[in-house]
Amino acid sequence: MLSIKTRQTYLKNLGFYKGKIDGKEGKQTKQAYKDLQTKYFPKKYVDGKYGNQTEILLRNAERIRLYTKSFKLEEFKCECGGKYCTGYPALLSKTLLKYAQDTRNKWGTVNITSGLRCEKHNTIIGGIRGSKHTKGKAFDWYNAKTFQSFNKRKE
Repeated sequence: MLSIKTRQTYLKNLGFYKGKIDGKEGKQTKQAYKDLQTKYFPKKYVDGKYGNQTEILLRNAERIRLYTKSFKLEEFKCECGGKYCTGYPALLSKTLLKYAQDTRNKWGTVNITSGLRCEKHNTIIGGIRGSKHTKGKAFDWYNAKTFQSFNKRKE
């Protein structure tokens, strides 16, 4: 688990914490956890407590901030809609995020069609067991240029 000082720093970087970085888990820090959860988790997962799922969420949000310049965390969210997970079941790979940004830099508008997946959703949609999507190491994407050229090749 991240230290409380590191949590406060990440929360501050993301605009959720306004207090002093003091390593104390006080009212402001706990409110920042809840605010972060409220923004990204489905309502049923918001409890204001710092546990494993909030750790993954916070670390993913910080990684998006550090390793991409034009992606939002929501673009990588599991598509189960909160039915089986918080939306962020795994830690996004730094390498994946750098690759995603390189892809967007090269191709312009890139639409992610599948990012993170929880195991249950991956099974339901027919994903392979052990899919890299469930480990934060894969994403599927398209853009108008590649979609258009793919369709022309099919004709």
